[in-house]
Amino acid sequence: MRTMPITLGIAAVAAALTIVAPAPAHANTDCGYARAGVRVEAGVDTSCPFAINVANTMMNGGNGGGAGFNAYSPTTGETYWMTCMIERHGSTTCRGGDNAEVDIF
Repeated sequence: MRTMPITLGIAAVAAALTIVAPAPAHANTDCGYARAGVRVEAGVDTSCPFAINVANTMMNGGNGGGAGFNAYSPTTGETYWMTCMIERHGSTTCRGGDNAEVDIF
């Protein structure tokens, strides 16, 4: 009978494990409602004025269509590229810019 050193066995098990990244955190500051009558929440690194602009731009079809759009931040005076997708039932999450996150309900 052939034996395998315990360290090799542990290494083989460790190599077989799959690391699953946690789901991204979702926005947590209630910003009220955008023009389209949708509720908007902003993430930790996102201002409400920017979140409202993101929601309004998205609801108006973006600014040229495609996979994403530019949205203006009154807080920083900068324009940021945002992309949106459905990450959970009942809302759309937009991410981009400088770690920005906006949930639109």
